[in-house]
Amino acid sequence: MPAVESNAAGHFLIENLPAGTYEIFGESEVDDYPDTSLPFYSNEEPVKATVRDVDTATIVLVLGPRAGVLCGEVLDKTTGKAIVSQHAPRFIVRKVSNREDSIEFLGPAKFHWLIRPATEVTLEVIAEGYKPWVYADPSNPSGPLTFRLESGEERILNIELDPDTQREHHPE
Repeated sequence: MPAVESNAAGHFLIENLPAGTYEIFGESEVDDYPDTSLPFYSNEEPVKATVRDVDTATIVLVLGPRAGVLCGEVLDKTTGKAIVSQHAPRFIVRKVSNREDSIEFLGPAKFHWLIRPATEVTLEVIAEGYKPWVYADPSNPSGPLTFRLESGEERILNIELDPDTQREHHPE
């Protein structure tokens, strides 16, 4: 099925769609509604629409709840400046209730990620030239610390990565 954008009123039109049953997904990243096609964000079955040969269908797709927003910057712990790497840092968010249910984001050092609301998660960051980082209690940095964002909540987290000097001297 083609991807289409809605107008300001939320209406969209798909013309000349062959007969069949289609799954309908939605997102509005600007308004903090994540992509409902990604299982990480939804436990529900997708909205389905059946189109016959000559049909006009009205489909109501309700987005929600709004995600929580995790934003901040990935910094070099030595310099205090945004990391500079040939490859974008990789952010891995895992649900505590099901570690296999995770989502990965690749993006710039300055980040803005949507996190499923009211869900306990852990966070790892991997960046070339730096030691892997895990969101953890400073008194127990070896074990991950869980966090939870509520719908519409925004949390700012500046992540400081330690340069991996051993990898610089011993390439794999």
